[in-house]
Amino acid sequence: MLFRYLNILTEELFVNFITAKILTTIHFFAGYALMGAGLKKADKSFIKIVFGGMVIRLFLMLGAIFMGQKLLNVRDNSFIFLVFIFYFYYLTLEIYYLSKKAIKK
Repeated sequence: MLFRYLNILTEELFVNFITAKILTTIHFFAGYALMGAGLKKADKSFIKIVFGGMVIRLFLMLGAIFMGQKLLNVRDNSFIFLVFIFYFYYLTLEIYYLSKKAIKK
């Protein structure tokens, strides 16, 4: 919020930031739930649940990006860059969570 008041962050960039953050956060929690469900299953089922869920989540994220661009009129470059940054941040958290759970088993 401080950046917005200092006129470093424009309103358009702020909307892109919030939209990208919401989309990737939803994406992260869906993956977190799938990993939690997959860890309770056998190895073969785990692979199907986690990687199948990842493919479905990626296509849903792609659709959400296209809808965000068309419906919200977000600026393409900054929105996609922010989604990219948040996606890899949350992917790192997912891998960290998975490694911690795998060590406990």
